[in-house]
Amino acid sequence: MRRLFLLLLNCIFCFVSCSYIKQGIDIEIINSSDEIVRDVVFLADGDAKIMWEQIEPNQKIKGFLDMTHTLGVDGSYTFVYLDKEGNKKQTASGYYTNGKPLNKKVVCEIQNDTIILNFQ
Repeated sequence: MRRLFLLLLNCIFCFVSCSYIKQGIDIEIINSSDEIVRDVVFLADGDAKIMWEQIEPNQKIKGFLDMTHTLGVDGSYTFVYLDKEGNKKQTASGYYTNGKPLNKKVVCEIQNDTIILNFQ
């Protein structure tokens, strides 16, 4: 009887804890460039995205891309922003499968002439 109770309790705990864990990836963006960047977006294929209005030079920001609605989908990530002239800069990298990220974190570094995405 005690074994059955412990098994049932364990099953309930697993069900409840898995239901409340959000699927996603931590994002850190570092603006190492000499200019303010605007309309910054990090997104997964589909409708999972996180946005920032602007990031100042030498500013570091953090966020979390919630991917709970991308379950069952494979895809990649895209990082987009506008430079001081309003030119769109973007890069695509990384991969997720079945809506689950393969990495826990991505560091996006904006430099004067390039964008570096480092998945960890």
